This record gives sequence, structure tokens and C-alpha cells, in this order.
Amino acid sequence: MNRRMRFWLTSLPVLVIGIDMIYGLVLNLTRNLVVPKKIIAADGLPIAPEIALNWLQAAVGGGMVVVISWALWTLLQLNRRVIAGQYTVLNTWRGLALLLAALFSLPAAWEMLWLLWDIVRWRLVIHPDVRYVVVALCLPYPLFLTVKRLADNRRLRPVLPEESIELNADENLR
Repeated sequence: MNRRMRFWLTSLPVLVIGIDMIYGLVLNLTRNLVVPKKIIAADGLPIAPEIALNWLQAAVGGGMVVVISWALWTLLQLNRRVIAGQYTVLNTWRGLALLLAALFSLPAAWEMLWLLWDIVRWRLVIHPDVRYVVVALCLPYPLFLTVKRLADNRRLRPVLPEESIELNADENLR
């Protein structure tokens, strides 16, 4: 399997999560920022107090989508570079983004373990919405991809000349 195909196949669940987050944000924005006709008074001004605070929920949701999208984008960059065989230096921002990607999917992985336990006990619960099921199946994947790609990146780490001298010296002592 070539590198490009391997990258797209390993990135597909992460892309599904990102697309669903953006779709959910658009739905949230249209629901919270578009004023229904029944709330508008005769003079054209909205009168419901919740309209005044709807922008706050939309702003917080948008901020969350931006932060998690940044984390998932960093994970996809690490995935691409490791598949290409290139070592990636993990600075503070990349490390934080990868930690966020892993922590974002940690509760989903925990719930997936409970789902497997329910399946073992013959209690199968399936949600009727296909979009929900597909995204729920994809959500634990960034945790495992982060751990796998960090381990692969560690293996790609170049050996410094001082380290190789020490290794050779240790081998000569044996």
C-alpha cells in the first residue's frame, strides 16, 4: 500500500469527526442566531430574553470547534509525516495539540469499552441516527492514532553522534 493511500485510510475517521464538528457548529449557529418569526414583535424587535444570550452559546461552541480542529489537524500532520518516514520535533504547541486530541477522544474510548461490556452481556443498544453511530464509532480512534504515531515518531528519532559513540563504547565493553 502506498503512502498516500495509507495516509487517507488512517486519517478517514479523524476527518469524519472534523466534518461532523463543523456540521454541528453550522446547525448550532443557525439555531441560535436566526430569530424565529413568532418571537419578533410587531415593531420588528425580538422580545425574548434568550435571544440576547444565544450568541454566547454559539461563540463557546465555535471556540471549542476551533481548538479541537487545531488538535486534530496537528494529529493529521503527525500522521502524514510519520507515514512518510520523517521525524517530527514535538514542541510545546504540538505536544499540547496532541494531548488535546487524545483527551478529546478519551471519554469516547471509555464509553466504547462499556458498550463492548454491554454487548458481552447481550444488551445491545443502537441509536437510530446513522450519523450519530458513525461518529460515535470514529471518536475513540484519535486516542489510539495519537499513541501509535507518537511511538512511531519516537522510533524515527535520529541518533545523535554523541549517543552513537556511547552506544559503541558500551558494545565494546561486552
